[in-house]
Amino acid sequence: MGKPASPEQRAEALVGAGSKIPGGPWFVELKELVQPSIFLGPYENPSLAQEDARKLQHYLAEVIREALQANPS
Repeated sequence: MGKPASPEQRAEALVGAGSKIPGGPWFVELKELVQPSIFLGPYENPSLAQEDARKLQHYLAEVIREALQANPS
């Protein structure tokens, strides 16, 4: 079995930014834990969507890290 994903890797898997259709507006996507994904936006500027996604990834990584410290395996 491989090494568990870091909090940052897990957060990147859960939060992303992209367009639903080529050339369309961008969204921040909350994925994997819910189906269908949750899309926040739209963003007319891809850079803003990517920046917000990075902020959410950072926040989520901290939440994951805190949860791991509270419940060590």
